[in-house]
Amino acid sequence: MNTTESRYIIRVTSDHPEDRSPITGALYIGGADSSLRLVNEAAPFELSGTGRVISGMFRSPSADNRVRVEVLASDSDTTPMPALAAVGRTVLLGDHLAQGLSRFIRTAP
Repeated sequence: MNTTESRYIIRVTSDHPEDRSPITGALYIGGADSSLRLVNEAAPFELSGTGRVISGMFRSPSADNRVRVEVLASDSDTTPMPALAAVGRTVLLGDHLAQGLSRFIRTAP
């Protein structure tokens, strides 16, 4: 089990910034101050938090306007650095969800 908290910044943008259709999704950051954030807003936006685990999903309402998700992370008080990125209609991400499983990011239709 991961006991070290990391600092995360999640940046969400879209292929077509002029399209103000909301990106929907959720982001869970588990740690001393666990939080679940439900998202329904136009890109670009940024979410951040500190925790031991992270799990999230973001989805564009249109197959023509893909969502880009970038995860920055740091394991200390240093500046978070790029850790993961993906572009797709739906983006799933996680870090330290199970013992031996580190960071992942995937796209889905």
